[in-house]
Amino acid sequence: MGHAEKNLKKGTYAMNEEKIFINPGKKPGGALPPKTIKRMVIVGAIIIAALILISTAWYTVDEKQQAVVTTFGRVTSTTGAGMHFKLPFGIQQVNKVNVNVYQKIEIGYRTSDEYTS
Repeated sequence: MGHAEKNLKKGTYAMNEEKIFINPGKKPGGALPPKTIKRMVIVGAIIIAALILISTAWYTVDEKQQAVVTTFGRVTSTTGAGMHFKLPFGIQQVNKVNVNVYQKIEIGYRTSDEYTS
Protein backbone atom coordinates (compact mmCIF):
# COMPACT_ATOMS: atom_id res chain seq x y z
CA MET A 1 0.00 0.00 0.00
CA GLY A 2 1.46 3.33 -1.05
CA HIS A 3 1.74 6.46 1.02
CA ALA A 4 -1.13 8.17 -0.87
CA GLU A 5 -3.49 5.26 -0.26
CA LYS A 6 -2.92 5.36 3.50
CA ASN A 7 -4.09 8.97 3.74
CA LEU A 8 -7.41 8.29 1.97
CA LYS A 9 -10.55 7.04 3.74
CA LYS A 10 -11.15 3.34 3.30
CA GLY A 11 -13.98 2.51 0.86
CA THR A 12 -14.38 6.06 -0.40
CA TYR A 13 -11.37 6.47 -2.65
CA ALA A 14 -8.84 4.06 -4.05
CA MET A 15 -5.82 4.93 -6.15
CA ASN A 16 -4.37 2.98 -8.98
CA GLU A 17 -1.17 3.84 -10.78
CA GLU A 18 -2.93 6.20 -13.20
CA LYS A 19 -6.51 6.75 -11.97
CA ILE A 20 -8.43 7.67 -8.84
CA PHE A 21 -11.61 5.65 -8.37
CA ILE A 22 -14.43 7.20 -6.35
CA ASN A 23 -16.59 4.67 -4.53
CA PRO A 24 -14.76 1.51 -5.62
CA GLY A 25 -17.01 -1.46 -6.09
CA LYS A 26 -19.86 0.57 -7.62
CA LYS A 27 -20.32 0.51 -11.36
CA PRO A 28 -20.33 3.90 -13.09
CA GLY A 29 -23.64 4.84 -14.73
CA GLY A 30 -25.81 2.87 -12.32
CA ALA A 31 -29.49 3.48 -11.66
CA LEU A 32 -30.60 6.81 -10.24
CA PRO A 33 -31.73 6.91 -6.64
CA PRO A 34 -35.52 6.91 -6.11
CA LYS A 35 -35.42 10.42 -4.63
CA THR A 36 -33.87 11.79 -7.84
CA ILE A 37 -36.41 9.98 -10.02
CA LYS A 38 -39.26 11.37 -7.91
CA ARG A 39 -37.91 14.92 -8.28
CA MET A 40 -37.56 14.47 -12.05
CA VAL A 41 -41.17 13.27 -12.34
CA ILE A 42 -42.44 16.22 -10.27
CA VAL A 43 -40.46 18.74 -12.33
CA GLY A 44 -41.71 17.12 -15.56
CA ALA A 45 -45.32 17.30 -14.38
CA ILE A 46 -44.91 20.98 -13.45
CA ILE A 47 -43.43 21.76 -16.87
CA ILE A 48 -46.29 19.97 -18.67
CA ALA A 49 -48.90 21.77 -16.53
CA ALA A 50 -47.25 25.13 -17.28
CA LEU A 51 -47.27 24.42 -21.03
CA ILE A 52 -50.98 23.52 -20.92
CA LEU A 53 -51.71 26.68 -18.92
CA ILE A 54 -49.83 28.89 -21.38
CA SER A 55 -51.40 27.24 -24.43
CA THR A 56 -54.94 27.83 -23.12
CA ALA A 57 -54.30 31.41 -21.99
CA TRP A 58 -53.29 33.08 -25.28
CA TYR A 59 -55.39 33.75 -28.36
CA THR A 60 -54.91 35.71 -31.58
CA VAL A 61 -57.42 37.75 -33.53
CA ASP A 62 -56.98 38.34 -37.28
CA GLU A 63 -57.23 41.76 -38.91
CA LYS A 64 -60.69 41.01 -40.28
CA GLN A 65 -62.05 39.89 -36.92
CA GLN A 66 -63.02 41.10 -33.49
CA ALA A 67 -63.24 38.84 -30.48
CA VAL A 68 -65.98 38.78 -27.87
CA VAL A 69 -64.60 37.64 -24.51
CA THR A 70 -67.05 36.01 -22.11
CA THR A 71 -66.37 35.22 -18.47
CA PHE A 72 -68.57 32.42 -17.13
CA GLY A 73 -70.98 33.10 -20.03
CA ARG A 74 -71.28 36.89 -19.58
CA VAL A 75 -69.80 39.27 -22.14
CA THR A 76 -66.92 41.11 -20.49
CA SER A 77 -65.05 42.74 -23.38
CA THR A 78 -64.36 42.90 -27.08
CA THR A 79 -60.87 42.93 -28.53
CA GLY A 80 -59.40 43.85 -31.87
CA ALA A 81 -56.64 42.32 -33.96
CA GLY A 82 -53.54 41.00 -32.26
CA MET A 83 -52.40 38.58 -29.58
CA HIS A 84 -54.31 38.64 -26.31
CA PHE A 85 -54.45 36.97 -22.90
CA LYS A 86 -57.47 35.33 -21.29
CA LEU A 87 -58.05 33.35 -18.12
CA PRO A 88 -57.40 29.65 -18.86
CA PHE A 89 -59.32 26.42 -18.27
CA GLY A 90 -62.69 27.65 -19.54
CA ILE A 91 -63.05 30.58 -17.13
CA GLN A 92 -62.99 32.96 -20.09
CA GLN A 93 -63.98 31.96 -23.62
CA VAL A 94 -63.36 33.81 -26.87
CA ASN A 95 -65.75 33.96 -29.84
CA LYS A 96 -64.21 35.45 -32.98
CA VAL A 97 -66.52 37.35 -35.33
CA ASN A 98 -65.68 38.40 -38.90
CA VAL A 99 -66.44 42.12 -39.06
CA ASN A 100 -64.34 43.54 -41.90
CA VAL A 101 -65.56 41.10 -44.54
CA TYR A 102 -67.76 42.09 -47.44
CA GLN A 103 -70.67 39.69 -47.57
CA LYS A 104 -73.19 39.65 -50.37
CA ILE A 105 -76.45 37.77 -50.84
CA GLU A 106 -78.10 37.76 -54.25
CA ILE A 107 -81.81 37.05 -54.24
CA GLY A 108 -83.77 36.68 -57.46
CA TYR A 109 -81.06 37.62 -59.92
CA ARG A 110 -77.44 36.87 -60.70
CA THR A 111 -74.72 39.41 -61.37
CA SER A 112 -71.85 38.46 -63.61
CA ASP A 113 -68.30 38.59 -62.30
CA GLU A 114 -65.44 38.88 -64.72
CA TYR A 115 -63.20 36.71 -62.58
CA THR A 116 -65.51 33.71 -62.20
CA SER A 117 -66.12 31.25 -64.95
